[in-house]
Amino acid sequence: MISKTKKKCKVDEYSSPLWGKGFCSFHYKIEKVKENKGLKKTVNVISIEKKKIKTENTKKLHEFMKEWWESFGKYKKCMACSKLLPIDFSTINVDHLVSKKVYPQFAFDVNNFYLCCTDCHHAKELGFPKEHHKQAIINFKKTI
Repeated sequence: MISKTKKKCKVDEYSSPLWGKGFCSFHYKIEKVKENKGLKKTVNVISIEKKKIKTENTKKLHEFMKEWWESFGKYKKCMACSKLLPIDFSTINVDHLVSKKVYPQFAFDVNNFYLCCTDCHHAKELGFPKEHHKQAIINFKKTI
């Protein structure tokens, strides 16, 4: 008669059917949870780093837009409807003619910037830019 030697769990010395990696069924499940938590931590660290980079890039873009905004002097007008713009800078008053998501290479291109009031900016976002705004978009797209 051939004797079968049972393998022992890495954690406890008792004999039990092994599921994998040298662990019994009970300890194998615990190790899997530990592995998954480690994976989640890694994923969370990566997503946090991506958010930090995006936040830093957004701050840089807003600073750049503000410098461009200030180059127009104290009183600025909407390029689409000629309405006076607020004295204080707001990113809503600087439109990107072409989307930063679609054309990220033009996010910092001043030729892609367009001074506009909130009404004209929202009209463009809804797909109905005023004629002058629409023409500026067409002209910029011709250059790319």
